[in-house]
Amino acid sequence: MLITMIFLSGCGESVEESIYNNLEETIEIESSEASEKIPQLEKQDKELLDTVISFNEEELDKIKEKADEAIKVNEDLKEALNEEEENFKEAKEKFEKNEKQIKKLEEETEKELGLEMYEVMMNRYDTYNKLSDIYDKAIEEKIDFYNLMKEEDVKEETILEQVEVVNKNNEEIINLNNKMNEYTETYNELKKEFYKEIDLNVEFKD
Repeated sequence: MLITMIFLSGCGESVEESIYNNLEETIEIESSEASEKIPQLEKQDKELLDTVISFNEEELDKIKEKADEAIKVNEDLKEALNEEEENFKEAKEKFEKNEKQIKKLEEETEKELGLEMYEVMMNRYDTYNKLSDIYDKAIEEKIDFYNLMKEEDVKEETILEQVEVVNKNNEEIINLNNKMNEYTETYNELKKEFYKEIDLNVEFKD
């Protein structure tokens, strides 16, 4: 969502303008090349996973080749995730400055709406932290799976146990990701209402 705002010229920044600038700068900090890379790397990993499990036991050389490619993709994914985690940490620290500013608003309805919006975003950041923790763990487990697939005499039972671990992690990731998306949607709606409530000249573009 693109947001354009025109400020009237003045000597200093109002409380409303300060909140607006902090909110929009928070989103800019979150938006990064790393966040754009993650879905691309996930797609590559899925394609390589499908390829690895399509080979039979007699095609161990092919399995090793594709498993090594998949391990490299997961290492790149971990690097991108770590970069995204740093961006979100910085964004959260920036966002937290809004609480004090929101409490300075004179109108009680503005303050209540602003604090509701603030709470939703903080819940979103808490959910992101849980998501990134399980994602880090899931990447390591996925790498363990690919290393198992490269072994010549690995037992099928061992592979199946690791598959179960990977699948469980993926389920948790999907659930937390859905929860985070819900918080994001709610926050965006509340922010839109908040901007209208404090009479900012903001134009929203989808």
